[in-house]
Amino acid sequence: MGELVRSADMVYLQILIPQEAAEGFADEMGRRDLMMFTDLNEHVQMFQRDYVKDITRINDADRAMKGIESMFLEFGALTEEDLELTPDMLMNTPRNSNVSLFELTDQVRNFYKSLSHQVFCQRLLSQQY
Repeated sequence: MGELVRSADMVYLQILIPQEAAEGFADEMGRRDLMMFTDLNEHVQMFQRDYVKDITRINDADRAMKGIESMFLEFGALTEEDLELTPDMLMNTPRNSNVSLFELTDQVRNFYKSLSHQVFCQRLLSQQY
């Protein structure tokens, strides 16, 4: 909790990474919570950026995950404690490199659509009952 209250010592670095290793590097740094990324392309229009489609897909999947969490909480399938992630959990969870970003976001969105439909039907049946 101490890191949230006061600043940690930081050093500004620019790291150049080959495109093939960028995803693995970002995953590892995200798991270790060691970096803060700076946008060096502020002057570039959003639609001209290289990864804007990927970022949009990730944001959509994030919204879907939040919706799934709220539905699980609403129906008592999970509790708030079940949803909490610790740094140890993130570090010890292996990264499946066989699943691409597109496959993962599609799986999350399809599950969200399916679960939303089931919740809608359950609410409709409850009203009719």
